[in-house]
Amino acid sequence: MATPPVARHDGGISRSSRVLIMGGSPENRDAIATDLRARGVRLVDSVGDGPSTIIDAGMWGRSDSDWRTPFRETIKALRAVKTTWSSEQAYGKNTYVAVVGGASNGAPPAEHGIWSGLAKSVPREYPTAIGRVVELPEDAANAGGLLSDALTSTMAIEVRHDGQTLSTPLAVTRSVIQTARSLGEADTVVMTGGARGIGYALAVGLARRGAHVIVSGRDDLDEFRNEEWVRLDEADFREQYHLALIDAKTGRLAEVRKEFERRTRIRALLSNLAAAEQEGLILAYERCDVHSAQSVQQLFNRAIGDISVVVHNAGIDDPKRLDQKTTASMEHVISVKLDGLRNVQAAMVGRNVGTLALTGSLTGRYGGMRGQLDYSAANETLAFASREETNRSYRVMCTSWPTWNGVGLISNMEAARQYMEPIDVAEGVRAWIDELEHDSRGEVAFMGEFAAVSAQHLQGVPIPSNWSGAGEMLARRFFLGEVASYQPDARIVTTHRLPLAATPWLASASVDRAAALPLSAVVEYLVRSTDGFLIDLGEVCALNNLVIHLDVLEVDDQTILTRTARLIDHRHVEVVLARQRDGAEVLLARAVLRCEPRSDRHIRTAFVEPQHHAGTGEIDYKWPSGEMSTLAFLNGEETGLFGGTPELPTKTRSVAIEKALAADRLPAELRITQLVVRTTDDQQPTRTAERLETTDA
Repeated sequence: MATPPVARHDGGISRSSRVLIMGGSPENRDAIATDLRARGVRLVDSVGDGPSTIIDAGMWGRSDSDWRTPFRETIKALRAVKTTWSSEQAYGKNTYVAVVGGASNGAPPAEHGIWSGLAKSVPREYPTAIGRVVELPEDAANAGGLLSDALTSTMAIEVRHDGQTLSTPLAVTRSVIQTARSLGEADTVVMTGGARGIGYALAVGLARRGAHVIVSGRDDLDEFRNEEWVRLDEADFREQYHLALIDAKTGRLAEVRKEFERRTRIRALLSNLAAAEQEGLILAYERCDVHSAQSVQQLFNRAIGDISVVVHNAGIDDPKRLDQKTTASMEHVISVKLDGLRNVQAAMVGRNVGTLALTGSLTGRYGGMRGQLDYSAANETLAFASREETNRSYRVMCTSWPTWNGVGLISNMEAARQYMEPIDVAEGVRAWIDELEHDSRGEVAFMGEFAAVSAQHLQGVPIPSNWSGAGEMLARRFFLGEVASYQPDARIVTTHRLPLAATPWLASASVDRAAALPLSAVVEYLVRSTDGFLIDLGEVCALNNLVIHLDVLEVDDQTILTRTARLIDHRHVEVVLARQRDGAEVLLARAVLRCEPRSDRHIRTAFVEPQHHAGTGEIDYKWPSGEMSTLAFLNGEETGLFGGTPELPTKTRSVAIEKALAADRLPAELRITQLVVRTTDDQQPTRTAERLETTDA
C-alpha cells in the first residue's frame, strides 16, 4: 500500500535556525548542544535572543518528580516568543520540540506527558509553528544524534528513537477483544468526579447493571440543598442570572459569572443525584478533593470490600488563549489529572483492585482546540501513565475520547464540532463499559470524523490504515501539498509536486496529444483548498465563476502547482491554481467555492455552462480513463511511518465531471458559470466512535 511521500521538514535545526535548548538534565542538554554545534546549528542562550526553535527537554533525564518548576519555565518561554511566533506567516519557520523518554528505553513517566501535550497544541496558539514530540532513552550515549535524526527524517508529530530505528505511535482498529468479566451486583466502582458530564453517564450505566457506584466531587452538597437558587426551575434560574449581570458593576461581571458557574455546577450535581435516587440506583456521592492525598484516601475508605474498578475521571478545563490565563490556572488544570492520579495510585496500595481506568481525551493524542494547551497536557499525562512499566497487580487503561454530544467539559459545542464530530452519549457509555469489561490495557482512543484540521496535523498525524476514515484523511493530506504561507483564518498558500509515477490519474488526460492534468483533477485541487483553515467550512457544493486554461494542463515529472486559497467568509473561498513555468507562475484555474453545512454524501449532477472566450482558440482535449473515479496510488512505494490505502477517494466523481465537460475540442480558456459538486458516496460515513488502540509503526 502506498501514499505519496510526505515532504520532510528540516526539524527546526538547519544552519539558519536559532535554537534554544532548555529543561531536562544538564547532561542531556549538553549532549544535544554538542551534536547541533557539530552540524553548524546556531545556539542561543535565552528566549530573549529570539529563538526560531525551542528544544524543551522538560523532565527528561531529571531524577525528581517536581513538574511545576520546569513547566513554569516552559510557559514563560512560550509567552516570550508570542510577538514573533504569532505574527509569522512562513509555515514551519518556528518549531517547538518536546523531548521525553524513560531510562534504558523504558516508557516515560506520566509527568513527561505534559510536554508532549504542549507540543501537540502549540500550533493552535501559533498556527505557523511546528510542534514535535521525540521520545529518546534518557541514558542514550548519542542522544543529540538520535534527536537530530528523528527531527529530520520525518514530519510525524510524534516519534520514538530506540537507538536503532524510528517508530511512531499508530492507532489501529481492534474489532475483537477478549472478554474478562461482566460488571454487576457483585462489583464496586469508585470514581473521582463522576457526578456530572460523561462520568455521570458512565456511573448511571454501571449502576443500571447493578454495580455499587461511588462518585465524588469537591463540593459539600449539604451546604447548598436549602439554598433558594437550588430550588428554582431552569427558567427562573436563568432570569436570576440575567438580573445579576444587569445589577453588577462593570468590575464585578467576571465575579458574577464565576459564581453562577459554580451554582450551575451544583444544581447539576443535585439534579443528577436526585434522578439516580428516583431510579433506585445504588449511586452514592462523597466529597473528595483529588489534590489531597488524605481526601482521596478517605474516598476509598467509603468502599466496603474489594474494588472492581477505579475510574480517575476528575478534570477541569479553562479554555482561554495563553495570554489570557495565568500559569497558576494552567497548573491547576494539569494537577487535577496528574497529581490526582498519583494520589489515587497511593490510595490503591494494599487494596484488591482489578482495574484503574483513566478518563483521557483526544486533545492529548492529537492536540487540543485553541486555548487548550494545559488541557491537552493534562490528558496526555494519563495516556503516558497507561504505558508506565510497573509491577502493580491491576491493569491500567486510558480511554481517550472525542467530545460527547451535549455533556462533558466542553462549553462551546459548536467550536468543538469544527474539529471532530461529537460522540453520541449512549454509544459512548456502551463503548466505555465494553472496555471496562474486557481486557483492554494502555491507551484506547475513540475517533470520529474529522472536520477542520490544521496543516501540521494533516501532515504529521499517523493515520491508521484500517480506520474507516483513513482514505479520506490521506486524500486530504495529499491535496494539502507543501504549505508555504499559512494564515489559517484568512489565507493559505501551498505548492504541489505531481508524483506521476505513483499517481497516473494525474496525467490520464491529453491536450493536443500531450499528457495532461484531467479537468476533474483541476476541480479536485480547487475543491480541496478548504483544508488547513481552522474553520469548518462544511462541504463545497459549487464552484462559481470557474475558469480553466486548458493550454496550461500539460504535465510531466517536473510539474509544480501553486495554490492560493483566500477565505472570503465562513461559506466562500476564493482559490487560484497556478503552474510554475520558466521561473514564473502561469494561471491554470480560478474559482469561488460556495460551501454549505455538511448534509448528504451523494453526488449531484454537475450543472455546467461552458462559455467560449473570444480569441483564445480551441484545444484538443481527451480523457480516455472513464473508470478512474478515485485517486489510485500504485503499490510498491515506501510508506515510511504512515499507514495507507491503495485508493484515496476524491470529493468529486471524476466521471461525472468529465462527462459534463465532454467535447472533442474545448476553448483554451474554459469558463463555467457554476459547477455543482457533492461528496461522493463511494465511502461510508465514519462511525462516531470507532475504537483504536495505540501501537508502534
